[in-house]
Amino acid sequence: MQAYRDHYSGTMPMIGIAGHTFIRETEVEINKEFYPYYASYWKHLTKQGIGGAMGVARTDIGFITSKESSLFVGTPKQLVEKIVYQHQLFKHDRFYAQVDFGGQDLASVNKTIRLLVEYVMPEVKKHLYQ
Repeated sequence: MQAYRDHYSGTMPMIGIAGHTFIRETEVEINKEFYPYYASYWKHLTKQGIGGAMGVARTDIGFITSKESSLFVGTPKQLVEKIVYQHQLFKHDRFYAQVDFGGQDLASVNKTIRLLVEYVMPEVKKHLYQ
């Protein structure tokens, strides 16, 4: 990141991070709801010849919800911890949440957006800007 900032020729370099985002109020909901959508996403990619043998297993959920994972999957508290942790690493200015993957219905996507807007982002702002 520092090399980019050092060599950027504009007036203010902007750094953004992005990732698949799936938020639920409890870990029980995450364990029940996330895997089918993400498995569907990887199945589609594999059929298209993209991604090779990669994918996700139900047993990966512990890492996926950890702050070290590049996926933004977890409870609101886990997402706050992950975004703040990654901000410490990258000093990013933007966060892009890809919330629609794996054939989710609109209600599922809306649930993630609502939790992101109502809980996650206000807490992230408290941690980063106060």
